[in-house]
Amino acid sequence: DEIYPAKPAWATCGGELVSMTKIDTYTVKFEFATPYYTFLGDLTASVGNQPGILWNWGSFQAAHYAQQFHPDFIGLEEANHLAAEAGFNTWPELYWAKTEALFGTPSSFGPPVLAAYVCVEKTAERWVYQRNPYYWKVDTAGNQLPYIDQIIVNVVTDVTAIEGKVVSGEATFALGAAENLPLYTDNAIEAGYQVYVWRDGSGSLYPIQMNLTHPDPGIREIFNDFRFRKAVSYAIDRDAINKAAYFGLATPRAHTVPEGDLLFEPEFGTAYVEYNPDEANALLDEMGLDQRGPDGYRLRSDGEPLILTLETTVVTVPQELIQENLQAVGLDLRLKVETASLAIERIQANQCDIITTGSAQDLGTAFILLPQHFVPISWSTVTTWGVEWARYYVTDGAEGEQPPPEMQQLIDWWHAMKQTPSAEERTELGKNILRSHAENIWIVGTIGMAPLPLLVDEDMRNIPPKGLWSWSLLYMNPYTPQQFYFADAVPLLEASYVLYTNQYEGE
Repeated sequence: DEIYPAKPAWATCGGELVSMTKIDTYTVKFEFATPYYTFLGDLTASVGNQPGILWNWGSFQAAHYAQQFHPDFIGLEEANHLAAEAGFNTWPELYWAKTEALFGTPSSFGPPVLAAYVCVEKTAERWVYQRNPYYWKVDTAGNQLPYIDQIIVNVVTDVTAIEGKVVSGEATFALGAAENLPLYTDNAIEAGYQVYVWRDGSGSLYPIQMNLTHPDPGIREIFNDFRFRKAVSYAIDRDAINKAAYFGLATPRAHTVPEGDLLFEPEFGTAYVEYNPDEANALLDEMGLDQRGPDGYRLRSDGEPLILTLETTVVTVPQELIQENLQAVGLDLRLKVETASLAIERIQANQCDIITTGSAQDLGTAFILLPQHFVPISWSTVTTWGVEWARYYVTDGAEGEQPPPEMQQLIDWWHAMKQTPSAEERTELGKNILRSHAENIWIVGTIGMAPLPLLVDEDMRNIPPKGLWSWSLLYMNPYTPQQFYFADAVPLLEASYVLYTNQYEGE
């Protein structure tokens, strides 16, 4: 209880915590109060190569290592003493610092890991990973994986500096920005890298998340009026955003999962996405927002100026175009740049109007595990549309606000997904959630399925030229990064590259 004061969602079913029993050295039995048919799927949502539940929920650690910091084994007095010596206030803080392995990477050095790489250095400027000599996988020829000995991650916060390092050839592997595709291709040959255009796994980039639990009753009433959300959707020129930010290679779409996902239906992606500023103006007038101030912007029903703020940590071209589109229909939308820490504070305090961070990447198992982009069960910098409803859910009603029936229905459908034995029924329940979003525009989608450049050293092999970059897939994880290698180091492994090429030939 001290380590997990709030129990993780995966471990609770039917309002009761899971019971775990050791059967033998290699077997553990999990018992839930109600059916939990998606549990095996949850278990497969591994983080990196440290098998475990999403994030560090339920990630396991070696007992002989973790016991060094746990009062059950060293006594409470000694545990608190060690914590104080390390600069922590409590022993659970020390325990987390010493055992946490987020994405298979220890945040402090010492925990045994099953990952292909072990973090041996971590500073504000760079992280260094060394191959794990005890990694448990070999290739088909019996060669020990991973092939590459060391990975150095340079932490660069200035976007301009990142682009400079890429085009100068300093980076062996980098994720680029779509708007810089011409820059990458112009410098590729001289800098010695290849440009692979992958696809972003986001069904919805730059979703307009209005705070439906806004503390201002007037703003809340406006945001919760379907006509307002519909008007905002009609006011957005998605084709202009696509051309300006993605060279027309992305897809204008509503807020939904990516195409190809089991839960996707074409109508989910096309709901209310046409550019129709005349209809947007008519809807806003119909709502009673037909009066305007001397500056030309619409007034609230109480006669006060209707001023909305879109908060962001960095202003992007899509956000600027969204601002222009909404101002064109008389909505005074202002962009406010703030630090990430301030944004988190304001989101936590439920003080934001509109946020456009986050992307609908809840693919497959991840949707059932944590459908935060579609069900109000959590709040963060990427989910801000129903903070108080989510707070009510997380605290079991102790805090926040009880969700209205239509929001509770989303939660009920999600719970039913976890408890339904039929995969077909689970799919239909998931589609119910997405259909509700399509019909009610709880979040206004803008663009999705965008191109995403991967910049790869010309000597690197086994990286497929086409792929899907998705949080739900843990980014590179499905493409077996343990088998990336340099051509001059292991020239006999070219066959793996051919396999990857053939895999994507028909796309």
